[in-house]
Amino acid sequence: VPERDLMSAIGLNSAAFNGPQIIGPVIGGLIFAPFADRPTFGAALLFYINAISYLAVVIALLRMRPVPIIGKSGEISMLESIREGLAYIRQDVVVRWIVLLAATTALFARPYLQLLPAVARDVLHVGPVELSWMLAASGVGSLAGALVTAALGGLERRGGVLILSAVAFGGFLALFTLQRTLVSSLVFLMLLGLSTMVFLGMANGLLQTRSPDHLRGRVMSVYTMVFMGLMPLGSM
Repeated sequence: VPERDLMSAIGLNSAAFNGPQIIGPVIGGLIFAPFADRPTFGAALLFYINAISYLAVVIALLRMRPVPIIGKSGEISMLESIREGLAYIRQDVVVRWIVLLAATTALFARPYLQLLPAVARDVLHVGPVELSWMLAASGVGSLAGALVTAALGGLERRGGVLILSAVAFGGFLALFTLQRTLVSSLVFLMLLGLSTMVFLGMANGLLQTRSPDHLRGRVMSVYTMVFMGLMPLGSM
């Protein structure tokens, strides 16, 4: 998309990705509920349904037609491509700090989602159905954050919004840990989802608009690798 539409496109893409997160966990909770006395069977059933759903992705990929490659990217090795991307990230101070900020949140903050089952059971003393509500609340906030990102397409001071959303993310996470009721937890999970999506949208947009055309794919690859790769470590 043209650069002027980039933030809106990123926001709409995030909305498409996070919108189903609102209803998916609730459906999962409803499917699991009848098998509460046989939790192993209920959980296995959900995993089978999840696995089957990936057939839709496979079908979509098979129907896609690849866009012809433009440029000389095929003449250098994959390792050389990665090296060039890392070199650019090191030399551009703004890009470098965005990647470091994303890495920090991925390691220390974003894995709160993986701990929600323990929070539901040990802190709030609720069951799987209520856990599905908690995940859905996070999805509602994420969808709202994605739509906010799309609406901020023409904003000039994106760096300020990036920092503000990162601070809000940390603040809401700290407040969430103090909650002892389901209703208040749902409120803060929505705020967490919203601030997270605004942060990710701003980081994504800034990286794509700052990176030169021939290095954009490599920079985004490093960003994705850092953000997605550190989350499992943070979860552990």
